[in-house]
Amino acid sequence: MKRKIFRSMCLIASLTFILTSLLIFFVLYGEFYNSMRDEVRKEAIYVAEAINGSGESYLSSIKDTTLSRITLIAADGTVLYESDADASKMENHLTRPEIASALKNGTGESTRLSNTIGKQTFYYAIRLDNGNVIRLANTTSSVLSVFMRCIPYFLIIILFMLVLIIYFSRWRTKNIVAPINLIDLKEPLSTETYEELSPLLLKLSKQNTQIDNQIDELKNQKTELDSIAESMNEGLIILGNNGIVLLANNSALKIFNAKPDIVIGKHVFNINRSMAFRTITERVLKCEPAEALLTLNRHYYQLMATPIEKNSNVTGAVILILDVTERSEAEQRRREFTANVSHELKTPLTAILGYAEIIKDGIAKPEDYPRFAEHIYAEATRLIALVKDIINLSKLDEGDLDTVRETVDLFELSNKVIDTLKPFADSKGISLLISGEHAFITGVRQILYEIIFNLCDNAIKYNTIDGTVKITVSKEAKGILLKVKDTGIGIPIEHQSRVFERFYRVDKSHSKETGGTGLGLSIVKHGVLYHNAKIKLQSEPGNGTVFEILFPN
Repeated sequence: MKRKIFRSMCLIASLTFILTSLLIFFVLYGEFYNSMRDEVRKEAIYVAEAINGSGESYLSSIKDTTLSRITLIAADGTVLYESDADASKMENHLTRPEIASALKNGTGESTRLSNTIGKQTFYYAIRLDNGNVIRLANTTSSVLSVFMRCIPYFLIIILFMLVLIIYFSRWRTKNIVAPINLIDLKEPLSTETYEELSPLLLKLSKQNTQIDNQIDELKNQKTELDSIAESMNEGLIILGNNGIVLLANNSALKIFNAKPDIVIGKHVFNINRSMAFRTITERVLKCEPAEALLTLNRHYYQLMATPIEKNSNVTGAVILILDVTERSEAEQRRREFTANVSHELKTPLTAILGYAEIIKDGIAKPEDYPRFAEHIYAEATRLIALVKDIINLSKLDEGDLDTVRETVDLFELSNKVIDTLKPFADSKGISLLISGEHAFITGVRQILYEIIFNLCDNAIKYNTIDGTVKITVSKEAKGILLKVKDTGIGIPIEHQSRVFERFYRVDKSHSKETGGTGLGLSIVKHGVLYHNAKIKLQSEPGNGTVFEILFPN
């Protein structure tokens, strides 16, 4: 714009100067030419009056005192006198326009241009009283001739004026553009500038308001999207149609152990290059919804990819990542539980069926009946205990407990457990001890009893001869601590993370001898979780085991 204004001002000023100069030149030239013609007419009248009064001899007296050319022509056109040439050698002038007009009308004039010398001559003729004609002529340069002679001066003046025009145009352009450059585009109406720009500034102000509103709306939408994405426990990745990552929430970054600067704005394969991830990404960018299961760092993730379409074209994609580790492990545990339950139920039922079949077929001797009956009774008792534990565990899983919470004294409850297990402990040569203080919690008495009972029962079963089992109840700053410590065989470190699994046994042969169902510690774990408590295991082979349960205040 600035350059355009500058060029326009220079062009207008230059054309104005040139046209004005030419106009002045022609006006001045016309005035000069008219003045010259008037002088020739006046001088011709003066000379004609003088000749009429003094005779033709007057011409000789003024030959050297006038600048005009004087010619005396007879009535027949013969040149009688010529001030600038030999009259006898001149041709007849009767046909000359000014002569013919003077002979007929008394006066005549004409202008003739010489192409050879580039000059024009004005002739004025007056008829004398004696019938002859006196003619005066004066010569001046033609317009073209004068103009050609003035060109160098014109060029000098034009060059000087152009310098002034350029300087003035640049200065004026700067002054014109300065208020425009000072316009505050954020608040255009606050700027004082040309009145002609008011509609434009008003429109800019409205557009700025509209743009600000749209930006605020987009920011709010982005903030909402970011808040939603960051509050999700699931991983979320949003892609462009070329596979570039537009958004990846914290959960997704944690899952793939990635940083935002190497993910956002980069291709999605920078996140993960596993076959499952590449497959669903390639499919979803071809407008095909896809799902896959990804195994990563001992976790299982369900990948669900959905394309974003517009006018049947893929504009992006959304990948949702769900951590299904617990579900997968739960399914695995469920399958193992089903298999274990089938196996555990089949073993005593098979034994009962075998003994009953021997008695039914009469193979057993009468004196063996009491022994077989004892075996059947033991297996049935074991079967009932197993079914009971399975039912209790199922209720804990489902939360379907027909119980009421009440205030329970853990110290008193522990004493009852000791009283119940004392005969069993005495048969094993195990000492049961208790220490601590009375401590009250709010919970389900039966579940708490099962927790203490199972811990002590296991401690007796897997103890050594003349061993001890000690229960300690104490009040801690963070809650009530229940500790069960034994001097038993201990649990190897590699098995400690799995002892709470259902039917899991460290030593299956020893467990079979003790008659355990393999569900005791699993019931303990679920009971502890039901009371929002925490359980801790410390054990070392040959040095016993310690279970600590912290019940919150």
